[in-house]
Amino acid sequence: MTSVLLLAAAAYVVGATPASYWIGRAVYGIDLRGQGSGNLGATNAFRVLGWRAGVPVILVDIVKGFAPAFWFPLLDGLAEPSWGVLYGAAAVVGHVFSFWVGFRGGKGVATGAGALAALSLPVLAVGVIAWGTIVLLTRYVSLASVAAGAAVAAAAWLDAGAGTPLRAFMFAVAVFVAWAHRGNLARLAAGEEPKLGEPDPPARGGGQGAADSVGEAGPAAGAGRVAAPDPGSGGLPDREGAPVAVAAAPGSGSGGLPDRKGAPVAVIGAGSWGTALAGLLAGSVAVRLWAREPEVVASVEASGVNALYLDGVPLDRRRLSVTNSLEEALAGAASVVWACPVQHSAAVLEQAAALMPEEALVVSCSKGIEVATKRRMDEVFAAYLPARQVRRLCVLSGPSFAREVAAGTPTAVVVASRDEAACLAAQALLQTDRFRVYTSPDLVGVELAGALKNVVALAAGVASGLGLGHNALAALMTRGIAETSRLGKALGAQRATFAGLAGMGDLVLTCTGELSRNRAVGVQLGKGRPIGEILRGERTVAEGVATVRAVHELAASAGVEMPLCTEVFRIVAEGADPNEALSRLMTRQPKPEDPDVVFEDAPGTGPSHEKP
Repeated sequence: MTSVLLLAAAAYVVGATPASYWIGRAVYGIDLRGQGSGNLGATNAFRVLGWRAGVPVILVDIVKGFAPAFWFPLLDGLAEPSWGVLYGAAAVVGHVFSFWVGFRGGKGVATGAGALAALSLPVLAVGVIAWGTIVLLTRYVSLASVAAGAAVAAAAWLDAGAGTPLRAFMFAVAVFVAWAHRGNLARLAAGEEPKLGEPDPPARGGGQGAADSVGEAGPAAGAGRVAAPDPGSGGLPDREGAPVAVAAAPGSGSGGLPDRKGAPVAVIGAGSWGTALAGLLAGSVAVRLWAREPEVVASVEASGVNALYLDGVPLDRRRLSVTNSLEEALAGAASVVWACPVQHSAAVLEQAAALMPEEALVVSCSKGIEVATKRRMDEVFAAYLPARQVRRLCVLSGPSFAREVAAGTPTAVVVASRDEAACLAAQALLQTDRFRVYTSPDLVGVELAGALKNVVALAAGVASGLGLGHNALAALMTRGIAETSRLGKALGAQRATFAGLAGMGDLVLTCTGELSRNRAVGVQLGKGRPIGEILRGERTVAEGVATVRAVHELAASAGVEMPLCTEVFRIVAEGADPNEALSRLMTRQPKPEDPDVVFEDAPGTGPSHEKP
């Protein structure tokens, strides 16, 4: 019996091998838990990473189920099929509840199919036929998986050669597959489930209230707040002792923002930037900081320092608390400052949306584009929050390393919103005498500028890694802002935004600053290290690595030429040689710097000779 238990434990470990997670992180720099459907199954790997990653993942997942069910009984000389059922079941449990990734894996379809291949090929054939038929007829993969589970259970029951253990196993598999797909079935009933070939949206549709990337912690002790009596006129309210006061500006069209004096601010995400913002706000308001990692909570509670992400920076605990509970962080919050990495935001927001007060002002401080769906952060929020709250959404961007903000270094940023009253409220919430906040109505431009500069920063790092000098860096930054503003304009942004704090300001900082994570990754790429090796073991997020993939596709679909970003994509995604990328950039066909600026004697540009 001891050997059986040891083999069952070994089968669990084999099944727990998270192939999709390791391939996603090592090769693509992407954590699949924050992408697409958010699980670590083969289907999500195909959806997010494509067939080059999906095929190896599904093969590994099948082998994870087949090997324990087929080989493990032979290791102990137990030919009885029931032991194969036990080991196959242990492998499926390992896949679904993998200890490597916090007991959150895939749904077990491919691993279960591998185990079934070892136990009963006829029953597996029935399941495959059922799955393929439903997919062809409906294009709903989730419905096909549930139908396949039911079909294999029925086939095992009807198979005269199947013993009781196999029948019980197949019945348990059918029940579990249906349970694991309960969210998909609910979306299917509501008409919101995506079909095969469509992007996988978040589980909650728009209108239902159902880690960190902007900067690099709070202000230095004694950093003061600026007060003015009338926020509606552009001034800042007296906020000492009052956590948040959000008032409506006349004629804003937002329906008014509630006065929530005394209510706390929730900061979601305790990476370096989230910790910095929490410290900044805690200068005069009550703040609840949500951290995913228990180690962060333990560190802040024990020493007042986030040792994982912002070591050496003390936080003022008089107004700041830290928690692992989203419910605790969001309860009664007047404002929600969102500082989760973009690629993880949908997974966190799926849980947070139902807990978020509908009247809360939401300020997104995450820069990037969701690689699986090509959505900006405002579009991610729109899939979860009520339309009225989305209308008031604000986004914060601009040149702001978290560690310098924490030291009280003067910093200027910009906050944008479609709603003027919300924008002024966010400005009042964040402004201090060391942290100056400007406003902008160009939400799309501020979002895109903050995301696209990370790609240019990767290129700047590559140039530094190659030792190309200051001339090349200046040219790269200038042409980078030119092509990112072209894409921004094509996607509905104002080109002037790219010359401001969110555009040129942030680009200069991220391309030249020693604290820039994206630049640091680019330097290593320039020195010839592969992206998987660079990212392995990194806690902090370089958003540009994921964003460049989304930008490459957005530019192609918008018909915008972005040669610099294209070469960064080739280096990051395809392993292209940086020196060859440089050669391709420098030997392109010569062109005008700005096609919209023409010579005076160009045809059609001279003075008119028409009579008045």
